Parts: sequence; C-alpha cells; structure tokens
Amino acid sequence: MIKHKQTRKQRLHAYLFPEEVAKRERLIQIYLEGAHLPTDIQRQRMVESSGDLFNRLVTSDDYIQTLEDYSDADRLRDIEFNYQMYYTNGTFSGVTDRNLDYGLGKRVKITSSTDEEIITEALTAVRNTPILGVKNFRLLGLDFTMQGEMMFVVWYSELTKLSTISRIPTQDMKIIWADELTKLVPALYILKTADGDVLYRDWRTVDETVDKYLAENESVIYANDLESNVLDLQHVCVWSVGSKRHHKSGRGQPLLNNITKNSLYMSQFDDQRFAISSRGATYTEDFGVDGTNTDLSDFINREADVAPYGSAFVGNSAVNREWNNNPTGINSERFNQHVWYQPIASSTGQNHAMGGIPSALSNRSVLDKLMEIFIEYIETMQNTIADTIRDVFVVVVLVSKNPQLIGTPELLLGTLDTDINVTLDTPVNIDIKLAMEFILQQRAKEQITPEEEVRIASLETTIYNKFGIA
Repeated sequence: MIKHKQTRKQRLHAYLFPEEVAKRERLIQIYLEGAHLPTDIQRQRMVESSGDLFNRLVTSDDYIQTLEDYSDADRLRDIEFNYQMYYTNGTFSGVTDRNLDYGLGKRVKITSSTDEEIITEALTAVRNTPILGVKNFRLLGLDFTMQGEMMFVVWYSELTKLSTISRIPTQDMKIIWADELTKLVPALYILKTADGDVLYRDWRTVDETVDKYLAENESVIYANDLESNVLDLQHVCVWSVGSKRHHKSGRGQPLLNNITKNSLYMSQFDDQRFAISSRGATYTEDFGVDGTNTDLSDFINREADVAPYGSAFVGNSAVNREWNNNPTGINSERFNQHVWYQPIASSTGQNHAMGGIPSALSNRSVLDKLMEIFIEYIETMQNTIADTIRDVFVVVVLVSKNPQLIGTPELLLGTLDTDINVTLDTPVNIDIKLAMEFILQQRAKEQITPEEEVRIASLETTIYNKFGIA
C-alpha cells in the first residue's frame, strides 16, 4: 500500500468511503507497476481492477484514438465489423439498405451514341450477369459500402475482342501506387490468396511497370498465368475509392464506418426500452377471500393447479397487498431516441422517419424536404459507382476496337473517341403534378430545340416508368 500525507478533507472521505479509497490506491499501484506497458494494456488492467470507479475518474479525452496510421489490419478489422453489423444490427442494416435503395437502385443503364452495339453485347451477355445482372447488382453496392472500394477485372481475348467482367474483394489487397506521394493513382494490385500473392494491373499501367515488378518479385504470380485462366485471357483492372478515403494510406474505409457506434447504442437503447415496457405492462389483480386457508387455497386453484405467473394476488383479511405502477417514461425516451439517431442522420442524410422512428412520421411537408436533402447527399455514391462502371465500359470498347493499345504509352497520350453514359435506376422523388404541368408548358411552346425535346422526352419516360402515366 502506498502511503502519503492526507488533508483533513481526504481523511474524512477515507472514513466515509473506505472501499473507494482502497480502489484508488490500487489504481495508483497498478499504474506505477505498468507504466512501461502500452496504453491500451494499462487501461484494460485499470478497468479490470476498479471497474466503475475508473470510468468515473478517467474521461474519454484521456484516451483519444486517432486514425493517423491506418494500417491494412485496421482496415480489415473495420470491414469485417461492418459486415457483421449489417447482418446482425437492425439499425445499421436499415441505414445501409436505404443507401442502396436510393444510391444504387435495381440495375445499371448504359447508353452510347457511338458504340451501342459493343456495350449492349457486353451488358446483356450471360457471362457478365453475375456482376451486372439485376439479382447480383445489389451485391456490388453492398460490397462497395462495406469495403469503401470497388475493383473490377476485365478479362479479354485479343482474338475474339470480347470482354468478361468480374470483381475481386479488396480486404486483403495491397496497392502499388503510381504516385506514392499522393496515393491517388494506382499502378498494380497484390491480392493475397491461398496459392500466394497474385499481381493484377491497372488498366492505365504500361507493360514496362508490370515487367519490372515481376522481375524484382519472382514469387508473385501474374494474374494472366493463373491455372484457372484456361482460355489464356488477358486482363486489366478498374479500381475506385469511395468518399471515406484515408488521407495517408489512400485506401477506402467502409462508407458507414462512423455510425457503427451509434447503431450499437440504438440497439442497446431498444433492448432497454423493450425490457422497461415489458416490466411496465405487468399488473396484479387484488382479490380478498373471507374464509379459512383451505378456502383461500381452493380459490387460487379454481381454474388450474398453478396460478398464472404474475397475473393475480390472492390474500385473506390479514394480508395487505398494493401494486405500485411505475411509469415507463416513454415520452422522455422518445426524445432520447431522436438524440441517439441525430449523428446517424447527419452522417448519412437519412431522416429519423427513414430510421423507423414513429414520432418522426407526423409532418409530410417536413419529410419531403428532408428527402430532398438525402437525395442530394446520396448523389456522391451514385456518381462514384456510375463513373467507375463507365471506366469499365471504356475498357470494353477499347478491347473491342484496339486491344493493342493496352499497356502502351499511347493509351495515356490520347483519348478514346467514344460516348458512354451510365445511369442508375434509382427511386425518383418528384411532384407528379408539377412535372406534368412542366411538360405541358414546354409542349405548348412554338419552338423547341433538339436539346429541350430530349429532356422533355426523358422526363415523360421517367414519369411513365415510375408512375404508369404520361
């Protein structure tokens, strides 16, 4: 035990709270004995020793955790935890699904005024349905949300000039950057597999870079040389990072990484509310029997051998029983529920009604305005996915026209003369009446430019597809 001079106030405190003082002394002793240990280990030892006292003495500011050094192990941990949260946590799963409903939609639509035939063939081919088909397209969005990155591999044959599109996970992938300083442009990708490290190339990387890395790393397997590549196809990769990009590692973090804690809190909150409501719903009916104990027993067992649990109390005149009904506190807890959801709403643009909070459903005009905010927010996700898929089909067109350009400096010097537009079939939030009035006003003009005609026709098509009217 460590001895030190005590003030009068400290002596009084020690007299009134001897157990707490003993715990404080124990904390000091543990700290001095383990000062050489890492901070996390010290903290864990103190928590185990004194429990609640440590949490009251030490604030969260004393142990600030940062992501300045965001290692591959940290990223893998976050990805696995986000997947686990999606499969087990109702709040997190709901927020994720709303992002996919509005940010991804059901399918991808690709149009081109220059290469429609090439794009349609690749988009509708059976070999590519595992990636871009309706039933699998949502998995793409889910993986992008959980991993914060997308990786497409375009396998192609220089003989047939056809492309097969696949995806690979990014959890165990290492990036060799073309610009190591900014970590914005990737050159090579190393995927760790059971068979060893496999090297993939970015679609803009020249052959010289690939050959140099393979010469310096003989144990690495080039993706073209994999035993599974029985058709002897060539490959290039298209990679992109989401909005949660770490500024030092250059790697993407799970897009909803910053709401996992609040989602956990919301689930704990719901569990507590269920327990309180269940407890508050119990009641006791008070019966009095004027007779002997035998009469009392006969009354208790009048319907069954065992009285229903907690449903009734029976006593004779010598017993006084009162039921104290505790309030559930639901009104104050509704406010608390809004407070818990506030960081989720600010991080995702999703309003409280989308989070399933009933008290947020009362004002339609407010909900419509909040939905406009969410639609604006979700466009970031839409643009990232659409732009990445556009790069994939730029490669598809390039392969079909001139695959010999891949891996040469000429690919970087020029631009491919192709027009490709990618749109996602996402929910539309518009006022039908105002949209139809706008169409009628535009049609009533004496002269309509070709550009205006295209926009009007597009709006008419959208209204018909979504609402069945035009």
